[in-house]
Amino acid sequence: MNSLLFAIVFQVLSSAPVYKLTLEDGSVTYTDKPQPGAERIDLSAVNSAVMPSMPVTTQPTQTNSKPATEYQLRFKSPLDQQQIRSNAGDMTISATISPQRGGQFSLLMDGKPVASASRPYFQLSNVDRGEHQLQIQLKDNSGKVIASSPTITVYLMRTSINTPARQ
Repeated sequence: MNSLLFAIVFQVLSSAPVYKLTLEDGSVTYTDKPQPGAERIDLSAVNSAVMPSMPVTTQPTQTNSKPATEYQLRFKSPLDQQQIRSNAGDMTISATISPQRGGQFSLLMDGKPVASASRPYFQLSNVDRGEHQLQIQLKDNSGKVIASSPTITVYLMRTSINTPARQ
């Protein structure tokens, strides 16, 4: 077999003819010189094989067998478009979360965080009068937001120091 391999490589490299000679004892010899009783081997149709491409193996991705929980965070109080009358600028804000879940609740007023608590209940004081957008977010222990309430608009009515006192 090594002789055949050598012959094939030799043929490819030198383009010289290759001859196969079978001796009386059954042994086979390959040579590039013609000899009596040797037959010329046609190497133009040398067998070749193309290895199939191997699929790239990657680590199997771990799929969570249960779907991610959809949390519903909704305001209980105040309601959207509600007018709140408080000369001290006090506001009580509460919400519900379904299904129940622990974490850190953050209250955003006009897009900025103003308070946080372990439950969706907030007491604010001395809030400026006027229109405010409120939203509550629930964050997990890593700080990732996992639920957000819809944004609501409320109007805080306070007595203005620019309005003269009524008599």
